[in-house]
Amino acid sequence: MVSISFACVLFVSCVGMDADIEIRGNGSGTIKLGYRISRLVESMGKLDGNERWLPLPVGRADLERTVARVNGLSLSSFSSRQDETDVSIQTELEFKNLQALGAFLDASGRTSSINQANGKTTLTMRFAEGGGQLDPELKRLVDEVFKDYLVAIRLKTPSVPASSGAAAAATPSMGTATINAETRTASYSASIAELLSASLPVVWTITW
Repeated sequence: MVSISFACVLFVSCVGMDADIEIRGNGSGTIKLGYRISRLVESMGKLDGNERWLPLPVGRADLERTVARVNGLSLSSFSSRQDETDVSIQTELEFKNLQALGAFLDASGRTSSINQANGKTTLTMRFAEGGGQLDPELKRLVDEVFKDYLVAIRLKTPSVPASSGAAAAATPSMGTATINAETRTASYSASIAELLSASLPVVWTITW
């Protein structure tokens, strides 16, 4: 069984994310992104300049630094609010081309990549590395702490997309991947708890 520290789980995964990405025929498009971060992270002073701790930019200054690093990416709007448990971020960005989108999602190409070949474009996103069954006590903790944190992504493409991976690549409990041909939208959703507990890599591939 795999046993990981609570601090690792906390700082890497205390995020709920909801994203709408629309890609136009010329490769430009928009990203509407909302995410929730536990105030446990805020209380430790990791909201700004947090690249070592969280997989997403947090706070306007952090997001502006990210935008400044990516050629062809611009920030259209940003807002944030907080309650007793979470900080909630809502932002909208515009990208001029697929290279800018890819750099925002993951400049390293390790967790996401965009490739074009033979007239087709393929976006691959890795939501979990997998790594074996969690220790039962840690599994119960993960299920409880992250039960309300979800990942939901909707990708609207210029033509009807085809989807593979994600739930099919791991187990049926590793989220849900769907295609709506009428709206040309591919969707994926899963709970953070599911992804943290994945025994196999969870990878979603969309081609259009």
